Amino acid sequence: MKWKLVGAAAFAAVLSVFVSTGTASAAAIPAFEPLTTNVPYLAWRGEELRLVKCVDVGEDGQDAVTLMKSNIDDHTRFSADWIVEDWSGFPFNPPQLEPSTVKFFTGTGEYDGSPCVKADFVSLKAGLAQIKLVITDNRTGNPVLKHQFLAGWLGLNTPTIREVSSTTNPGGGGLLGDPLGDGNFVPGGAPGRVQVQVTGNLPLGNNFTELGLPASINLPSEANGSTFWDDLAMKMATTSDPRPFYRDAPWNMWDIHDDQANTEGHVTVQPCNWTNPLTAIDAVDACRGATNFFGDGAYSRAFGDLSSAPTWGPFDPLRPDETLLSDGKLDAGDVPMPAARVDVAITPNTGAAGDISGVGSLAVTGPGGQLGVYKCLVYTRDHRCTSNSGSHPPTTPNVLASPPGPAAHNHYAPYYSRWIPATFASNTQFGRPIAEASGNDGPPLGNNFPGYRFAGLYDFWQFADILSAAQDGPTHCLRTTVNGVKQFRRLPVGPQRVFVYSDEHGEAQVYFNPGTGFYFDNLVTPNENGGCDLRGITTLGTASISAIARYPYQKTTDPDKPSATINKRVGNLFNKSVTCHPKAGLTGPEAGTSWICDAVAIDIDGTPFVGEKVCFMTGGAAEGLRSFPLGTPSTVEGIGRLCVLTDATGHAMVEIFGKCGPGNVIVEFVDEGLIRVFTWTFGCPTGGGVTTTTTTTTTTTTAAPAGISPAALTPPAPPAVISAALAKAESQPTARPGAKTTTATLVVARIQKQPFAKATSRTLVVRVNGKAKTARIRITLVNRSGKVVRTVTRSVPTNRLVRVTNLTLPAAVVTARVKVLS
Repeated sequence: MKWKLVGAAAFAAVLSVFVSTGTASAAAIPAFEPLTTNVPYLAWRGEELRLVKCVDVGEDGQDAVTLMKSNIDDHTRFSADWIVEDWSGFPFNPPQLEPSTVKFFTGTGEYDGSPCVKADFVSLKAGLAQIKLVITDNRTGNPVLKHQFLAGWLGLNTPTIREVSSTTNPGGGGLLGDPLGDGNFVPGGAPGRVQVQVTGNLPLGNNFTELGLPASINLPSEANGSTFWDDLAMKMATTSDPRPFYRDAPWNMWDIHDDQANTEGHVTVQPCNWTNPLTAIDAVDACRGATNFFGDGAYSRAFGDLSSAPTWGPFDPLRPDETLLSDGKLDAGDVPMPAARVDVAITPNTGAAGDISGVGSLAVTGPGGQLGVYKCLVYTRDHRCTSNSGSHPPTTPNVLASPPGPAAHNHYAPYYSRWIPATFASNTQFGRPIAEASGNDGPPLGNNFPGYRFAGLYDFWQFADILSAAQDGPTHCLRTTVNGVKQFRRLPVGPQRVFVYSDEHGEAQVYFNPGTGFYFDNLVTPNENGGCDLRGITTLGTASISAIARYPYQKTTDPDKPSATINKRVGNLFNKSVTCHPKAGLTGPEAGTSWICDAVAIDIDGTPFVGEKVCFMTGGAAEGLRSFPLGTPSTVEGIGRLCVLTDATGHAMVEIFGKCGPGNVIVEFVDEGLIRVFTWTFGCPTGGGVTTTTTTTTTTTTAAPAGISPAALTPPAPPAVISAALAKAESQPTARPGAKTTTATLVVARIQKQPFAKATSRTLVVRVNGKAKTARIRITLVNRSGKVVRTVTRSVPTNRLVRVTNLTLPAAVVTARVKVLS
């Protein structure tokens, strides 16, 4: 027995001493040597399995070691026979030995220096084989060692596929663009994850019907979640280990893996420094922290020790320090599922008019380019891969949850990486292949068949290959204009058919990244300005995703197995709109005379258009407008046209003044060639009296002429009433004979913009009625805060509407108070 397992067993024995004193738990189980039992090798139909036996003094005795070593030296004394003793599959097609692969050699890994023998078997059919190794002394004809292997070849079942949700168990959680798992996404949002589960069927026909099990079992589990792996173990497990724990229940040795649950707990206090109550089942986590975010590191085991680092799969009885991860129970998680090829694809767009399918991609972008799902993003407690030395790299779009957790105990449910093929395992400490590595064998590439299309250490679930990708490109749909350059919306981009390998539990995951590229030309026809109006479109695109499980090495007569299809829908957050509401806080006669109009510019992914030019145009009963809130920069581009840039939230606002009639605003999103309109009705003043001042650019204040009641100037039609009042005043005699001469009267005073002049060109317009041909008036100019800017006097003609000459109105002036002096 190798030193580490001897040490583990000794450690367990020491623990039993502490148990008696009540200072530790009795949950730790004895460590065992996998070559003393017959845990089945599993492969897919068409794969080659390398079976290896190394002899060890502790298990096989010094004589066997000495004899085997002598054969390595001269290659003549001993021979190795490999016999298929029984077969559960198609009776006329048992597994075939490849005779040229039979070889004696010296181990270089965990069995460094031990004499070993190996051979390759292959089967194109499914079934379980009992294979006997017989090593014979050619001088005497006597067998010196016999070892029995179980080797199974699985047939592919139809894989299942589903959208991962926040509650999917196992394999869910983390930051998901579709946390409900209902297939609905937003453009540019976090990606979802698609989970594919691969199972295999193992026939148990011929003599294996004597086991009393179904004629074919599915591994790792049946469709209802039950498993026959423990039943098969109880029927077939054997061991040469004399300890009662295994001698009397050899199926305990088929406990080789952890499960996929994120339950916590450890069988001993050390080496995990575990302070919580001890448990009978070990969590098998990187309790001291993984080496890096892929999940390398030492993992706790039910033996009360740690695995060797790096812990890379698959399970190999010749690499037990690294790959034997017993958790203390026998279940479906212990099935050493071989890696299946899984092709996941988005059904391509047909190119037909109106077809908006085939959107999104199956990757995110990170350091080095396109990334698949790192398994540690799924099977870490913080869903960030946080380890002793780092965490998952940043990606676009973001796939990380927050906040990160501690490195210790974060990684669970290994392996995160495996060797493809298994016999390519290398000794990372010494940089050389592990000669005794067993399991599926190569060469990785076939001469006239695909082979694995990958060789070396494979990180679940990165791309073994990208089989097709959407190529991007512009559509005819204008998104915006920057510095006079039109920017058009894009087509989908990124991998849309990828090839990954399933893990030791038969699981594979890929992203669905909705992106911001869609078939916009099939959604909308641009207007005559080139504007692409996506208002009212609730679905920008759809995607149908399916998987195909394929035999990973070579084709067999059994066809590929396609999954069902799941559907994705990408919604639309586009918002180009304008809404108006009466200004709050106005009461009395001013209520309803000021309206706030808010234009919103939000892109399809919910991000605001910042700094976009939005122009407001008004008419009807409107008498003026300005940017809102006060002080917001704006530009005037003509009578009744005011332009404002959108703020950091994509909003641009104006305030529009008017009274007693319909109001409207037309908004032009200049950079996109789109317009919006909103209509309302201004309120009418209901009181408040008459003054002799004018207060805004668009508001006219009138004084009642002599002989006219102020009530006569009350709305609903102020201009008409003023005209009628002026006509009545002019038709009356200015003075009776012998009567005292009356003073002049102010009728109209307002500030107005000069037609076709610059925005800053304003004049004061007045009308004074009186007997004299001219009248002197005093003009007080007031700013917005009520401060008097200056006061001047001027002479103006009477009995007609005139502009006050030689009067400059600074930009700060908003009110002109006029009083008749004589």
